[in-house]
Amino acid sequence: MLVALAAVLPFLTTVANDYVYDDHVLLFDTQTTLTSALTDDLFGTEADGSAVSGYWRPLVRTSYWLEGRMFGARAAPRHVVNLLIHAACAVLMLRLLRRLPAFAPLALPAALLFATHPIHAESIAIITGRTDPLALAWGLLAAHALLDRRDARALVWFVAAMASKESAAVFVPLLAWLAFATTAPLERRGRAVRVFCGGLAVVVVFFVVKVAWLGIVPPASAWRGEGDVVQRLLTFVAVLPRYVGMMVFPVRSSIVHDTTLVASMVDARLWVGLAVCVGLGVAAGRGGPPLRGGVVALVLTLAPASNLIPITYAFVDQPFPLFERYLYVPSVFGCVVLALAAASLARRCVGEGSARSRFGIGLIAICACAYAARTWVRVGEFSNDVVLYERAAAGLKRPAPLLLAAADAAHRGGDTNAALRLYDAAVAADRDDAVALASRANFMLYLSEYSAGEAQRALSRGETHAAHEWSAARQQWWTKAIDPLDAAIAHGREDAVILEARAFASMIGRDNESALVWYQRAFDAGGRTPTLHQNWRESFAQMRAAVHALAQGPRLSDAITRYSALIRLVCGDDPPTRVPEPIAEAVLTAVCELADLMILRSQGADSRAAEDRYRAVLQLAPKTSRAHEGLGYLAKRTGDRAQALREFEAALAIDPEAYYALSEMFTMAQEDGRTREAKSYFARIKTVLATRGKPAGSGLPMPAIPGVEDGR
Repeated sequence: MLVALAAVLPFLTTVANDYVYDDHVLLFDTQTTLTSALTDDLFGTEADGSAVSGYWRPLVRTSYWLEGRMFGARAAPRHVVNLLIHAACAVLMLRLLRRLPAFAPLALPAALLFATHPIHAESIAIITGRTDPLALAWGLLAAHALLDRRDARALVWFVAAMASKESAAVFVPLLAWLAFATTAPLERRGRAVRVFCGGLAVVVVFFVVKVAWLGIVPPASAWRGEGDVVQRLLTFVAVLPRYVGMMVFPVRSSIVHDTTLVASMVDARLWVGLAVCVGLGVAAGRGGPPLRGGVVALVLTLAPASNLIPITYAFVDQPFPLFERYLYVPSVFGCVVLALAAASLARRCVGEGSARSRFGIGLIAICACAYAARTWVRVGEFSNDVVLYERAAAGLKRPAPLLLAAADAAHRGGDTNAALRLYDAAVAADRDDAVALASRANFMLYLSEYSAGEAQRALSRGETHAAHEWSAARQQWWTKAIDPLDAAIAHGREDAVILEARAFASMIGRDNESALVWYQRAFDAGGRTPTLHQNWRESFAQMRAAVHALAQGPRLSDAITRYSALIRLVCGDDPPTRVPEPIAEAVLTAVCELADLMILRSQGADSRAAEDRYRAVLQLAPKTSRAHEGLGYLAKRTGDRAQALREFEAALAIDPEAYYALSEMFTMAQEDGRTREAKSYFARIKTVLATRGKPAGSGLPMPAIPGVEDGR
């Protein structure tokens, strides 16, 4: 009961915390059905069905699914579940150590240190951080099953551990050692081999199912760390002192710790790390079985953090991963070593007898209270995303990304003042960070658009003075947004994100012509974001719609001129020889519309110019039915019925519902006396009209088809 309370009380304030970090994605964006929870990637699937991250944790995702069914959108019950899992781990650890004679005297001190340790805040306070606690709970159950000589049940629990987190594979040698150490001498070797081979078989089957059957592999675009295998190993040695320091007492905690790769042997961090390795080795060699076992298990469970195989977290762009959540499982053995250190200190300071026991108990109590106090403060930093990211940014060499994350969270939460402060802080922290500058500008543009909307609403209510104030605010936000962008671009900053933000500013300022130019520059600078493509298409669509509307009136020549100018703006020439990929379809449609207008104007050179544009479209996109329809019309108008038929048939081969080609084929079949064929085309026309309707706009002159409207 003491250990369970110690595991719950320091973390109790997490119950009032909101969803943070990955909770938003994993608990809401990717949760669908139980089947998907069991068979899909942890972070869901892409539109093409491929895995997003390459992680398969079916048991964890199932727990999210069950909680969604039971608790809905409430966060508090989910936090309670995390507390219960952590308490279960602490109690299972206590009972396991008590069952091992060499570790029994250390059971309560080690379990108390584990229960209160502040390094666990990330795994407990973030709802979706439960992967390590859940895997450890199943691993401890497997260890208990082995002590009960229920090897088959132990393998079942180990399967559950693997289904919670892939790094549970490190339990295999630990479970095999436990089977060896707790079995009679005559059979210990055979039993340890059976446990090891059984666990290894589970790992192999797990990854075969994951990769070969379900196809859950990291995508090609996933970040997989930097450096070669040697650099990763050296970096792991170099960060080992930081891991050990965080396990002793984390003075500064963060969801992200700065680190860089060790690129050479002269790096001082490497030699400090080697000194720690030597110290741990000497301690293990000179100490008894508990210390030796604790140190070996500590290093073994830390091995997944070395990232020797580059399968680390796919969305964190760090040269080398250094995360506190990696220490949840290793801290079991770290706390054993700490308890041993406390016992050794008591023996050296007091000697034998009851005084030594009282001294040891007091020392462990002080450490546990210090841990609990630090944990209480630490979990408060997980109250919401704004607090979490802002606190995590403190002390980092490059805090801008986390300050931006905090600013975005404040924006989503509607706290404009906090968002402004954090965006400004991100820019001030790294003035060369293009993303920070663009994000701040986009927020200013959002405020500008919001002010414009408020001005319109005030004007509709007849509040002229308020409308004027909102309009002035709109202009101020607009200026604050574009001035830094223009200054950066003037100084040669051709970053895609800055150019994209400048394009968006022109777009919402209704200057679509400038927006198209900026979007083209952003694309040329390497911009490939979905928002760039979407906004670029929207800006082009707005300009095309304006010209299209002009074409419906008497100003046909003006519409032709405007269409040609629009095509030149985005393609550089007319007819185009290339089109920008994100808006290629819209551009090709605009070229066909321009050719249609030239046919409608019916001047001397228009037919040749229209034909050039249709052929340019087919050169760029051979499967464009509309271009074939236009060429068919021109061939028919010049009396070349055979060519016209070929073009219309080509159009229908691409799009069987191409309305104009169907109409022309119907009329030509009627004129040639091919009645049965005409009836077939007429039936297809009626089907198109029923499903898609008659096409409108500046298209080709439609032939008259009697009976279409009334179904005769």
